[in-house]
Amino acid sequence: MFPTIHDFTGNNLNTQGYGALSDCLSCSVTEELNGGFTLELQYPLKGIHAEYLATGNIIMVKPNHNQSKQPFRIDQIRKSFANNIVVYANHICYDMAGYYIKGSYTRNSLADLFDLLNSWTWSADSALAHDFKFYADFISNKTFNLPVRQTLRSWMGGQEGSILDTYGGEWEYDGFNCYLKARRGRDTGIRISYGKNLAEYEKQKDYNDVSHVIAYWQKDDVTVFSDVVPTGMNCPFRTVYYDASKEYDSQPTTAQLNNSANAQIALLNPAAQTITVTPAQIGNDIIGLGDSVLICYESVFQARVIKTTWNALRGAYDKLELGTRKENIAETIKSLVQ
Repeated sequence: MFPTIHDFTGNNLNTQGYGALSDCLSCSVTEELNGGFTLELQYPLKGIHAEYLATGNIIMVKPNHNQSKQPFRIDQIRKSFANNIVVYANHICYDMAGYYIKGSYTRNSLADLFDLLNSWTWSADSALAHDFKFYADFISNKTFNLPVRQTLRSWMGGQEGSILDTYGGEWEYDGFNCYLKARRGRDTGIRISYGKNLAEYEKQKDYNDVSHVIAYWQKDDVTVFSDVVPTGMNCPFRTVYYDASKEYDSQPTTAQLNNSANAQIALLNPAAQTITVTPAQIGNDIIGLGDSVLICYESVFQARVIKTTWNALRGAYDKLELGTRKENIAETIKSLVQ
């Protein structure tokens, strides 16, 4: 199914727009769990409708096996030596990086926060702005607060105090709808094995072993620490800090902070690794982002799909990256830096 090209307003996404990009040479969509959602397309310079491949315009394309066509706004265009153009585009959710939030808001639950977001509209004079809608499949009564001079996109993740930082979960986007899910995907039980449906296997193990964790609580000028709690990992001495300030309204005891440190230790995975799998033939087995599968190579182990590259012209995955999400260790390192 060929992608279609539409004008920048996004008002005609349910039509063929300017038309189908039927001369398309390649078109791939890459999505990462709680990460990027991007498109790369190669097109002849004199191909049909090539004149509409301009920055700001929107490409509609199917991004994976289980979603309908999604809008991607063209961000950059380059000309190659082969007299073709290479188009880079981001999912429409990236538009929220330009949706301003004037004030500071505090909400006492995830439901209250999403009610607030769903009540807002963005418009200025004749400039067009779409209303993004937010949904969640779980309940959380944690308090959300971020200061002024933010954008809607910055609220969603990537900083301390963001929606992901406060409530956890995994984002899924469908047009202008944003779904915060406790978990994307499912446990499929599907086996990926060499000689059957595994064409290429590449494993990378990151050094993230930690020997000890120190939890701390800080308010105003008061800072208290846990003991130096061992992780039980057989590795060189390497200690990191964990900020437990959000867990306690008043000053906690050392024992309470020790419990917080132990809770973080349970989240650390000394065997964390990233595996890139090139499927030879998945057949009727449908695997998507967030799903878990069984990898049968060297040993049998379970891994989740954390990144996909979808070939929109073939209607199949070019690559599936499996492994462990790195937020836990990333948050630990962030605390260490702070």
